[in-house]
Amino acid sequence: MASHLSRRNASYIPCILNMSCNLSALMSHGVMLCPRCSSPGTSQEPKKPEEQKATPKKAPVNEPGEATAEEIEAGKGLAAISYISILFLIPMISMRDNRFAMFHARQSMVLVISAMVLWLGLFLLGMLTSWLGIGILLILLSYVVLFAWLVLMIIGFVKAFSGEYWRIPLISDWADKVKF
Repeated sequence: MASHLSRRNASYIPCILNMSCNLSALMSHGVMLCPRCSSPGTSQEPKKPEEQKATPKKAPVNEPGEATAEEIEAGKGLAAISYISILFLIPMISMRDNRFAMFHARQSMVLVISAMVLWLGLFLLGMLTSWLGIGILLILLSYVVLFAWLVLMIIGFVKAFSGEYWRIPLISDWADKVKF
């Protein structure tokens, strides 16, 4: 059903029952019901856009441990380095008290281990089944895994170096379970 929208103080008031009704003009004179269509009105002034309840934007939540700005600044270099293969061990050893560096180090560790296990499994399975004809597909898929790992490492490096928490889907869930 179409509704007529009439303008009153830069806001719209719908009259659902009659398309030719000018309810807002009547409401400005204190009329509570439209004489033409009997639709109920309101005598309240419409809220201005700045008074309307806006959905509050949530501040970015710092992940596990709520690292302070000083911790982020101090740890972002080693957090970024942790995404370079096995170098995740450096912040795990040298910055154990820095929550930001440890978050990225744990995430990088899980990324490295899972990518290597998945790559090695697909590659070996491809080698073993090469006589079936699907082996080449598995070997190609193993290289897709390596490419995805490289892309995730680069993104993680950039995000950590810029001081951001970045959660890799699936990987970060596993990394949250790793406690040192």
